[in-house]
Amino acid sequence: MTMANSSKHNLVKHQVKIGGMQCSFCTETIRNALSKMNGVYQVRVSLSHEEALIYYDLGRVTSEQLENTLRSLGYSVRSPDKLRSFEEEEADLRHLAILGRCVNCRG
Repeated sequence: MTMANSSKHNLVKHQVKIGGMQCSFCTETIRNALSKMNGVYQVRVSLSHEEALIYYDLGRVTSEQLENTLRSLGYSVRSPDKLRSFEEEEADLRHLAILGRCVNCRG
């Protein structure tokens, strides 16, 4: 997860890779949940890149809290700088095959 400082308040940018997103409903669920957090100013979620860019006030919320929110929604979180191993890719595919659909669309 990478961060870059901003001159406005204690704003930082947090980039995180997200596993388990399958549809536009997933991106909206993530955007809505993170946007409701105290100290989060902007959230951009990309389904095609499987990542989120989160702009937040470091004095009001931590990157760990942001990532725990993603995990509580049922998504996996990983560093954008780390390549996933074959085993990690395979485990995600197996998980999706068992569920049959994304974490938000299962009925």
